[in-house]
Amino acid sequence: MSDVQNAATSNTSEPDFAQIYSKELEALGDLGYSNSRLNLDALKLAKGNVNIAVGYLTDWSAR
Repeated sequence: MSDVQNAATSNTSEPDFAQIYSKELEALGDLGYSNSRLNLDALKLAKGNVNIAVGYLTDWSAR
C-alpha cells in the first residue's frame, strides 16, 4: 500500500472506542452487563454516558 493510501486509511479509521470507554465498559460489566459488543454499541450511542447506555441495554433486552 502506498503512503497516500496509508494516510487516507488512517485518517478515516474509527477511533478505538473500547479504549476510550474502557472505564465505562468496566462499570457496565460490574452492573452485570456481560456482552461487550452490545455494551460498546450502547456506550457509543450514549456518548459514554453509562446511565443512558443502561437504558439502551434494558430496552434492547426487552425486545
